[in-house]
Amino acid sequence: METNRIIREDFPLLMSAKDLQKVGVTKTMAYQLLNREDIPVVCIGGRKFVNRDKFFQWLDSQTLASAQSEKA
Repeated sequence: METNRIIREDFPLLMSAKDLQKVGVTKTMAYQLLNREDIPVVCIGGRKFVNRDKFFQWLDSQTLASAQSEKA
């Protein structure tokens, strides 16, 4: 049984900083991510959230870009 596998659908549609930490980033990095301009953030009552699907699309694009730059 794979206990460390991230299943995207297990995360809420709007992910908070705490949810981002469950993906494996630190608390500081989670807040830095929520303040980036290239990540689509939703503000609700002074709190910031990121759409789960858009976050993972962004993360996938970062992974692909990193892999491509390593090959160059």
